[in-house]
Amino acid sequence: MPRNLVLFDLEWNIGYQPFIFNYHGVQQTLRGEIIEIGAVKIDEDANVLDTFSIHLRPRIFRCLQHHIAKVTGLTQEDLDKGEPIIQGLRRFMKWCGPDAEFAEWGMDDVPVLKQNLFLCNLDESRPTVWYDLQQLFLREYPRKEGEGMKLENVVTRMGIPLERPFHDALSDTLYTADLCRLLDLRAGLAAYPSEEDTLRQSLCPTPGDYRDFRVFQGYLDQSMWKLDPVIGTMACPVCGTALQPDDVWLKKGSSGWYTLSQCPVCKGRGGEAGRGVFQKYRMSRRDGLHWAFARCVQMPDDASLVRWKKQKAQYLERQRLKAERQAAFAEAARNPAPAEAGLYRLLGVLTVVVGFALCFLFAPLGLVILACGVYVTVKARHIADKENRKLREAPPPVAPEPERGEPSPGPGFSDSVSAQRFQITRTDEQVEMLRAGYKENSAHEIFPPDTVWASPRSEVYHFGDSCGSVILPDVVPIGEGEALRRGLRRCKKCDWHGAPVPAPGSSPEPVRTPVSKATVEPVDSW
Repeated sequence: MPRNLVLFDLEWNIGYQPFIFNYHGVQQTLRGEIIEIGAVKIDEDANVLDTFSIHLRPRIFRCLQHHIAKVTGLTQEDLDKGEPIIQGLRRFMKWCGPDAEFAEWGMDDVPVLKQNLFLCNLDESRPTVWYDLQQLFLREYPRKEGEGMKLENVVTRMGIPLERPFHDALSDTLYTADLCRLLDLRAGLAAYPSEEDTLRQSLCPTPGDYRDFRVFQGYLDQSMWKLDPVIGTMACPVCGTALQPDDVWLKKGSSGWYTLSQCPVCKGRGGEAGRGVFQKYRMSRRDGLHWAFARCVQMPDDASLVRWKKQKAQYLERQRLKAERQAAFAEAARNPAPAEAGLYRLLGVLTVVVGFALCFLFAPLGLVILACGVYVTVKARHIADKENRKLREAPPPVAPEPERGEPSPGPGFSDSVSAQRFQITRTDEQVEMLRAGYKENSAHEIFPPDTVWASPRSEVYHFGDSCGSVILPDVVPIGEGEALRRGLRRCKKCDWHGAPVPAPGSSPEPVRTPVSKATVEPVDSW
């Protein structure tokens, strides 16, 4: 039976305000509302068998965002004339068929499609199989330095005639089909790795003695690898006793963690696990919505143990220096030096005024005094800038997490976990701190009540480390008084009213960010 391969491309609209919705008990931000679908059915030789194209009328982001209009060339009139989004998505999924295998250029469209199907109360279980055609292309045409991987860049580089406009859903899909005809598509699809294979290759590179490799899929919370005891508890590969992880967890790459765990039975007996074993984790988010976690045990050798001791010592030294900087920051906040800058500034202003007045009576003396005033004013500015730079470089103190003694953000399996909702459970002490006015960031760290977040390059400060549901990349927490002293303004987009404080020992709702004011009609009326 021939494969039902569907190449597809989506164009979607975004709002001027984020839209937050409940996705199976987890708050998610809508990545975009689909306004155009283009798709083609191909065989394994990339011959086009059928095409599909449709414009959709959105119900959440009804106003066409100006950037989307500029890129796609669509107008507000095009959106208003589109087919209702539920009917259009239902038509598209029916055209694809239940056995369709989806393929796209990149991996951006699948999570958008699934989110839109969910919001339209349609079956989001499909697609179950999809391929990133960029990986197939790079397998045969390795990327050179400086080469972009955008569709238009690759089409131009491969010499394909530019007969259609880009950023049109159907046109982009046809260009993708043209690229597929340059590939050995049949062999590429056959060798395409599964998510489990990808995790195994990254977690267990050769050489090495790896054991007890397992993959856990379908999680919506990224932190479940360190909170769920089913994932976090591992057995000794020799005797089967539960391993005891080290307090320090080191990061491996951008999505991996590892530590040296000890078996209480085998420790010190000189066997395979007598010196400990490495407990390793790797995470992946292939569909953009659900997390998969891979874990394994690696038997150590002499070189890996030496490397572990060295990296652990370096990590602990960094933590010690960080604590010293935090203490220095706290001391600077209690004894602000810019009072000196304020005195200089006042003296400089008075001297400038006096010098300017004397210029009318005795010009030489007035000019000298005026120059002195300017110098003192510049000196005041220099002192203030130096102090602000010192404060920016020193991170602020963070209130410790009551139950965790680990020096790293690694797994804390002592935390209780809701088996039904997989939400973090706060301790009684944390709850009381929040009720007393303390603040909590997106990483569930507790900060003093007067804490705000600011970037060294920004002119405004925020009441949290996110603004408009977007996690701010380089902000650091500082006191609000310090922010005002630096001349920072309050962000007008922040709508912070404090985190909801649950009852002690309960599983709270996640911290909600401001949501869009868009009105969403009931599904039945769409």
